Amino acid sequence: MMPVLRAEVYWLLLYDLIGLDYGRAIILTPFQTETFILSKSPAAEELPAWKRHLRHGLLEGTVIFLIATSLYLMLALVTYSSADPGWSHVASGPEVANAGGVVGAYSADILFSLFGFLAFVFPWLVAFWALKVLRERYAGLPGSWAMVILRSVGFALVLLAGTGLASMHLHAGLDLPEASGGILGQEIQKLM
Repeated sequence: MMPVLRAEVYWLLLYDLIGLDYGRAIILTPFQTETFILSKSPAAEELPAWKRHLRHGLLEGTVIFLIATSLYLMLALVTYSSADPGWSHVASGPEVANAGGVVGAYSADILFSLFGFLAFVFPWLVAFWALKVLRERYAGLPGSWAMVILRSVGFALVLLAGTGLASMHLHAGLDLPEASGGILGQEIQKLM
């Protein structure tokens, strides 16, 4: 039987990229395939009870905050009104029609001004972060900065492409502050 070289690297890469369930991770090497049972990291088990309880409470608080932020952003975007005060213009009346209030009106106006229809991606992105925090709570794995950077670059590229395409091809009747791709989409369209 040949030894598995750098098994931990293969294991973490496959676990993070494929998102296998928490009970098992499969390592594929040129020599053999192995299945390992995942367990909590030893460092987490050695912590005193109050620190573990505090860590779990902070993680749960983070998840609740991210879900609430996601719902608030979605509510603010769905109830957007061009008559509300915002970043791109001044409203004439004191009434705010946005269900998120003045903060929701400004948030929706900023997102729609910069990204157009792709502003609706941001609440889903925040909800995805909440799901990642919740799922990784039970995995006991350290965070991977390489994957965070890779996902951020991927999201930026999707955002650039999406706003450019929306600006070129979508012309809906929704009263947005800028074009359907926002300011970013207009700049991408000028480059084409």
